[in-house]
Amino acid sequence: MRARLVLGLVVAALAAASPAAAVTFPNQERVTGPQLVASLNAGLGYWAGLGRAPRCPSGIVTYLADLPAGPGGLHAGGSATVGGCEIWLDRAWIATLTAPAPLCPLITHELGHLIGFQDGGTGNPVMDAGTLDHVPPIPECVAAFPPSAPVAAPLPLVPQRPPRLTRTVLRTEARRALRAQTGRSTRPFGCKLLSRLRGSCRAKRPGRRCRGHVVVRMSESGGVTALADVRCVRKLS
Repeated sequence: MRARLVLGLVVAALAAASPAAAVTFPNQERVTGPQLVASLNAGLGYWAGLGRAPRCPSGIVTYLADLPAGPGGLHAGGSATVGGCEIWLDRAWIATLTAPAPLCPLITHELGHLIGFQDGGTGNPVMDAGTLDHVPPIPECVAAFPPSAPVAAPLPLVPQRPPRLTRTVLRTEARRALRAQTGRSTRPFGCKLLSRLRGSCRAKRPGRRCRGHVVVRMSESGGVTALADVRCVRKLS
């Protein structure tokens, strides 16, 4: 199958800053899987070798969806924005794959869009190829998927559940944040989950002006950040 890169096999786009402008497609669901993860890692390795990387501090989100066919705009014949952190895989095309080999160069191409490249005129063979047949062998993809390695069809992609902050992670990260700021172990207490991705704990209150709060946030990609009350840090240190 000659897969045309410009007609909707994969879309790479940035959802705009406001949730109302987020890009969505019919039957969209977040997906993961060993072949998909290996393809992403190989593609990132390829671009890292060229000194480039997408600016995605919270990670790259991958979706499976029913993408529209036909020419026009960027991939999927729709309005896709270069420079985002999301990739859409066409459900019908994925169903035709019997091996992950075509997926890896396609993901590598889409990562190029996340970095900021358009199709064609870049001087890079991965971005300038009009079809998958014209993409030259990518060493990172060949290493990740040797031709002799058999893979059962169809390509396995599994739904990826949205991340959720747990009480255990909340307490662990709160304690780690306090230790990083104070230099000694401080046990948090009164930990509460405020939302699916946010929680807070209390620390020892050494003074009236110190509220003793530690806020823990989890990103949509599963990364966790924790911030201790600066006034408490000064008192505790």
